[in-house]
Amino acid sequence: MIVVVKSELITRIINKSNEPNKALIGLHGWKGNEFVFEQVAKIVNLDQSKWYFPRAPYQSESGKGYTWFQGSDEKGWEYEKTISGLSNLIKKVNSDGFTNEDIYLIGFSQGACLALEFSLRLPYLIGE
Repeated sequence: MIVVVKSELITRIINKSNEPNKALIGLHGWKGNEFVFEQVAKIVNLDQSKWYFPRAPYQSESGKGYTWFQGSDEKGWEYEKTISGLSNLIKKVNSDGFTNEDIYLIGFSQGACLALEFSLRLPYLIGE
């Protein structure tokens, strides 16, 4: 049996321009949320950009913050909502007028690992 999970990630958007020419998706680390990456956008200060800050879909075990993956080696790992949610977010960014070449995926800690893993598995290139 194949289970298809369709997930929308809660996403905070910051537009740094009236006419942005690049979209950046910032993935927070373990126990983060859609607000923690905003400081990076301020420090990086890319004027012609639109930032997307999704919240990971799984509540962390401690109840504080969110995680991109959950589970254990014994029980198995859940990540379907993450992959589906990021795929849907890329489609949303495309519908906002950005080509795949104008989309950049960055992350911190667990989010950095996810950015690498997810982008390497895409059937197309992003951020050229």
